[in-house]
Amino acid sequence: MSRDRRGEQPVAARMPADVDAPDKLPYGLTFRQLPLRRQVLIVTRTTSGERGEHRIN
Repeated sequence: MSRDRRGEQPVAARMPADVDAPDKLPYGLTFRQLPLRRQVLIVTRTTSGERGEHRIN
């Protein structure tokens, strides 16, 4: 059941923004560091298995 909303004004809410606050990312990393760390993790996980350093008990 939908109402006819043609005569209504859109509702807008103002929210204060702290543009000087740093962005909250995992482990305190920046936007540039996050993808780089991800790539390093992927490379080390794939290469450690080839050298036998990754052991499964």
